[in-house]
Amino acid sequence: MLEERIVTLKRDIVEYASIVENMVEKSMRALFQKERSPLDEVIEKDEPVANEREIKIDEDCTTMIAQFQPKAGNLRTILMIMKMNNDLERIADHAVNIAQSSLFLIERPLVKPYIDLPKISENVIRMLKDSINSFI
Repeated sequence: MLEERIVTLKRDIVEYASIVENMVEKSMRALFQKERSPLDEVIEKDEPVANEREIKIDEDCTTMIAQFQPKAGNLRTILMIMKMNNDLERIADHAVNIAQSSLFLIERPLVKPYIDLPKISENVIRMLKDSINSFI
């Protein structure tokens, strides 16, 4: 029973990571292409979904620890998922902050070209993908 719940929990955290990754990509792409609708989507649609996922995963982890009192490996896995969940929530919040700042920036003339930002955003997204792939 515990093993099945851990498998479900792993699947949930990977799906959550995919949502967060998409939020970051969408925010940065919309900034570079000066598109308002993806930014609104990140703020109005994606953020509530990400917040719900974060709460559900946290509750599932807490319930599993209380209900099953896991030992060693299983406990480490659950605690690792809780830490990942916390980090993903922070990244999702940053994606929303990027979207909000981008809404401000796209409505104004470009002061300076985004020379380094595209490369930085590619690196961030790649690192997020790599960290999730290492978990899988």
